[in-house]
Amino acid sequence: MDVEEFTPVSYAANETDVPSVVRFRVRARATGKTAAMNLHHYFTFDNDGKIAYYRGSEDSAQTVEVLAS
Repeated sequence: MDVEEFTPVSYAANETDVPSVVRFRVRARATGKTAAMNLHHYFTFDNDGKIAYYRGSEDSAQTVEVLAS
């Protein structure tokens, strides 16, 4: 996969939590197909500033379609 776009659309933060939305577009090298979607990321940081938790989502049906030959 080649990432053609990775643009933060929105985010918010406090001392420990960062939710964000990212506009994402990829092209599969093997098929030439593209997909564009919003990714949702959620990070929680510990007291040392390290990522303690991450959760993300994507449109998995689009991902499967792009990778299918």
